[in-house]
Amino acid sequence: MSTMHGGKNMIKVLRIAAHLYPTVYGGAPIHAHEMSKLQSEMNCEVTVLTCDYDNSSSNDKMH
Repeated sequence: MSTMHGGKNMIKVLRIAAHLYPTVYGGAPIHAHEMSKLQSEMNCEVTVLTCDYDNSSSNDKMH
């Protein structure tokens, strides 16, 4: 889906990832982080949905 932004089409990206760098260091989290940064630099509107596993709480939170 794209929307008009300043007379140009803006691509909206929704990325869903279980973990993200720097919270978790590894292949998939780094890939999701880097792709999100690159797409944002290309003027895409990037939203990342991930889980926040907080060991101090029994409730999982979604961001």
